[in-house]
This record gives sequence, C-alpha cells and structure tokens, in this order.
Amino acid sequence: MQQTVFIDGTARAKPRIETTVSYMEGVALCPFCLFSGESHKFVVSVKKGFHQKLGECPRCHNKSQWTTLKRRWMVKAFADWCFAYSMSGFWNKVKYKDFNEDLRIRGVLNAFWTRYRELKGDGSERNETYGEHVEREQRKRAIQNGRIEA
Repeated sequence: MQQTVFIDGTARAKPRIETTVSYMEGVALCPFCLFSGESHKFVVSVKKGFHQKLGECPRCHNKSQWTTLKRRWMVKAFADWCFAYSMSGFWNKVKYKDFNEDLRIRGVLNAFWTRYRELKGDGSERNETYGEHVEREQRKRAIQNGRIEA
C-alpha cells in the first residue's frame, strides 16, 4: 500500500511500512502483581486495533508499557525499578500482601527486600517500631522547620 506525501507542492508516493505485532508473541509479566501469562492476554483494544505502547494486566488491571511487560528481570534490577517507580506511586498500584506472597513463591522475597532496603538507605532504621518511626520523622521535620534545635 502506498501513501501520498506532498513535498513542495509535488505529490510523491512513499511506501508504507507495515509493523509486525511482536508484542503479542511470547510471555509478559506484570510488575505490579507479578502475574505472568501469554502476551495476547495483556493487549488493550482501541478504535484502530490494539494499543501499540501499553498493555493491561488481566489480573490487577494496571497498565504498563510493553517494554516493561516484556522485560526479563533480574531481582536486583527489578528492585531498582520498583524503588525508582515508588516516587511515582508504585506502592499505590500494588497489593502489598499479595506482592510479597508472589515474591515468596518465586523464591526471591529476601533478595528483593535486601536490595530495596539498600536503595532506601540506612538499615539501622529497620528494627524500629512504627511509633518510633513516626516520632523520628516528626523530630526530623521539626528540626528542618526550625521549631527545635538538633
């Protein structure tokens, strides 16, 4: 099929490039619920066929780019990605209990959380209770705002 392109008032025929639908082949993994399935299950229908850049998880209904869905993750790279995405609402899209259970089933629970804690910062704060955490954060904000001295 040919498309007509107008350049300087002259009509020229330009060959149309047919794209292959490679994103529909193989296996996809949802990074939010860790559902793994055939790629065609993640396809999003639009008026002109299928969405070329986004896929939707059939289990949690979160949308992701095809490059993310088709990526083969190493545990550390996945933890890095989750940490970076956490600033944009990753944990709002995830059911924490189910996410942890899926990590445990895959056998990567400890490796994932070890890497995530490394990225998050000092591990000494891990053993504090929630109340201690809240008090520490409130004190930190008060010092930053000049209400109390360090």
